[in-house]
Amino acid sequence: MSIEKRLSSLGLVTVLLLTLLMLSSFGFASSDSEMPQLEWSKIYPKDPPRNSTVPGARYRDVGNSLIQTSDGGYAIACGTWSSYRMGRGTATESYGGYIMKIDSMGEQVWKSGLPSPPKLSNSIIQTEESGFLASYDSPMWGVRKFDSEGQVEWSKRFEPDLLMIQSDDEGYILAGVSSYHSGNETPGTWIIKIDENGNMLWNKTLNAYSPSDVNTRDIVGISGGGYAVMGTWSSSSIRQASTTNLWLVKVDSNGDFRLNKTYNILETPNSPNPAEMSVTRDGGFIISGQLLLHGEGTDYYSPWLAKINPDGSLEWSRKYASGYEDSSYFASAVETGDGGIFAVGVSGSNPYSNAEMSPLLIKTDQFGNVLWKLTGYAGFWDTGVAYSGIVTDDGSYVVTGSVNDDVWLAKFAPESNIPPDDGSPDTQSPQFSTTLILAVVIIVGAVAVGLSVYVWKRNISRKRK
Repeated sequence: MSIEKRLSSLGLVTVLLLTLLMLSSFGFASSDSEMPQLEWSKIYPKDPPRNSTVPGARYRDVGNSLIQTSDGGYAIACGTWSSYRMGRGTATESYGGYIMKIDSMGEQVWKSGLPSPPKLSNSIIQTEESGFLASYDSPMWGVRKFDSEGQVEWSKRFEPDLLMIQSDDEGYILAGVSSYHSGNETPGTWIIKIDENGNMLWNKTLNAYSPSDVNTRDIVGISGGGYAVMGTWSSSSIRQASTTNLWLVKVDSNGDFRLNKTYNILETPNSPNPAEMSVTRDGGFIISGQLLLHGEGTDYYSPWLAKINPDGSLEWSRKYASGYEDSSYFASAVETGDGGIFAVGVSGSNPYSNAEMSPLLIKTDQFGNVLWKLTGYAGFWDTGVAYSGIVTDDGSYVVTGSVNDDVWLAKFAPESNIPPDDGSPDTQSPQFSTTLILAVVIIVGAVAVGLSVYVWKRNISRKRK
């Protein structure tokens, strides 16, 4: 076979390979953006039902914090709120809380009470003996220990509002804000170490800088021992100053500083407003929440995610609303088995108006690009909120919150193309390999076609001579 025919054949094969790879690439992108399939959606009505005949009465129960338990089921820290008017008097409000143990199919196993509602993040953990520890918020602050059957073992009161994790020596770490009731002139993050019986072992107060105002939002354990605390910071000694910035602290197992970073995400009032932090497999962090943005004549809230590297540097920060009509926020976000992010929150033009709220669920890639989005699911929920989401051991998505003012829990099957999490970090873009192959094929094809043209022109030139 002549060299001309060989080059022409190579060019033809290259074009065919390029076409096939492009089609497979499009198929991969389409599969990667498939919506997850709903396995079940459960509502847990108030028990006993509240008196709904009181004029102006309103009752609401919400799932605030969710974990998967060691037996494959779930535990939810729930808040309850009621408001009503007695005759012509002023409004009366009452708050409470409880935890629920749920089996793997979403059926309630037991429920046990808390003195007041839990916070939205790190409000419940499972202990080594399969019991549970839950923290509760205003108007009382403290923690309560339950056994595996929901029986109360002990309760402890502390001054700040609390978030918590289990330490590596059978104790627990609590974090809050030191200035709420302690009378400190300079507010800071208060970290408390307690033993398995709730007795305080030590406590530390951490400040970003002095003078400064901080607000603690979440605490997580980090590899190698120690803890990371996330919140907001402003260069003011006045609480709730007009401009806030993100603050991240790493401490060792004794509560001593190892990292102290602040991030100027946006120079706008009250921005950002972080809700939760989770740890990624590479030792970094995902932070979820909202940004207050200024539109044309109207301020609005945007869901917001940020990825922070293990060394504390900001890798990326992204907002997900373009205007008032997209106003919403994220309450929780975790890493998925393929290195992406599963985030849940609230959607609606006014996400703080109960009549306009809807649960918001999204999946992104590792760079924050949206792969799929759910804001409603006909026949299963309409108005409501999503406050906590997890990815289970088998890659399923589970979310809790409230639908029609009752606690809600739903499970979605994993997408078929997501590989199981083997514990190894995902260090490349999902389409990196396909892109590299396409680039190589294009280069080879271009060289083959170029040589074919060159030989063809040379032959024509010879024939003319």
